[in-house]
Amino acid sequence: MDTLNSTHLLRRLSLCAIVLSTGLTLVWPINTLYMHEQFGGTLSMAGLVLLLNSGAAFVGNLIGGILFDRWGGKLPVLCAIAGSACAVAAMGLANDLYTYAVLLTLLGLFSGFVYPILNAMAVTGCPGEEQRAVNILFVSQNVGMALGAALGGFVANLSFQLVFFGNALLYVVFFVLFAGLIRQPHQGHRDAMSPSRSQRNGRLWNSGSGRAVIAACIGFAVSWLCYSQWSAVVPLHAKVQGISFALYSLLWTVNGGLILLSHPLKTWLIRRFQIALQTQIRWGTFFFAAGLLLVGFASSYWQFVLAMIIMTCGEVLVFPAVPAWMVESADGSSKGKVLGACAASSTVGRMLGPWLGGLVYEGWPGHWVFTIAAAICLVTIWHYRQAGRQLARTDADVKAPSKGKYISTTP
Repeated sequence: MDTLNSTHLLRRLSLCAIVLSTGLTLVWPINTLYMHEQFGGTLSMAGLVLLLNSGAAFVGNLIGGILFDRWGGKLPVLCAIAGSACAVAAMGLANDLYTYAVLLTLLGLFSGFVYPILNAMAVTGCPGEEQRAVNILFVSQNVGMALGAALGGFVANLSFQLVFFGNALLYVVFFVLFAGLIRQPHQGHRDAMSPSRSQRNGRLWNSGSGRAVIAACIGFAVSWLCYSQWSAVVPLHAKVQGISFALYSLLWTVNGGLILLSHPLKTWLIRRFQIALQTQIRWGTFFFAAGLLLVGFASSYWQFVLAMIIMTCGEVLVFPAVPAWMVESADGSSKGKVLGACAASSTVGRMLGPWLGGLVYEGWPGHWVFTIAAAICLVTIWHYRQAGRQLARTDADVKAPSKGKYISTTP
């Protein structure tokens, strides 16, 4: 695919990603409040329902990647979006908590299909530009989240039901845009002309590349676990420091603005200094740890703002780089599985992070949760290094002809 066509594809996928993440962000912040006020559910029951939603999303992430590798992306995405629209519309009509819980779990499953497939379509449609493709979709999703957060409060003040129907409407808009604008990427990316790494080393997860993906995904899950403290524990910590919820919410406006504004600068720096993906991940992890430490000991609002700025620097470096790094190491027939595994590992981190953070925060002095998270975050560097070593060994094996049977064409 030439550069012009890949640019058109990325623009269209970006528009779809903005619409999708806007819709998801409308509903997500009100789930706990809605279950508590509308159905009288306890906070622990609401937490269990959200856990089921995250578990279903985890399964959806993995299945979505497999579906892409086997049948491509367009049909699975359209089916998942149709299911999501029906589920979220029904949530607005649900009369009891158990029905709502089943529908929210289904929504997690269906929505879990979509993101790894969108990323897989982007990277396979832009061969040689995987990092650019993942970065652009990452920024687009965050733009949608900012729009959803801005619209969600306004719509919820009018009616909670309107939030669900508004989300369903945005799913319909996404369906129409995706069906009309996105064509199935050419399947030549499956590397039919030369034996792939996974073909040489056996099944994907038993190969050197597979072991590298597993190591990186463990690190990625922990990175997300630490990052999730910003939405789980930081609000409580900020309240103890006398900071209002409105000012805390403003931190996420800073986050979204920085992600959007930093993208051109980040792209220029990477091209100018040829910064490798592993280096981006390493520096981003240090930023994560520094931001967590600072917010743990913050006592004024401007310290919280500075901590968020530092944390956002880590976010824009780590979160797009890990999937891009892993997908660059995968052959064409397993890119969906790899991106599905990355998405699933991030779901695990978001699922366990609030629970573990809450346990530590309730049982220890407030700053300890952030100190421990910072230390754990630094440990992920070891996992990422292990992934790099596995890939280096795999590359060495591929480049060395084995009894004259294979001659590698991969860099």
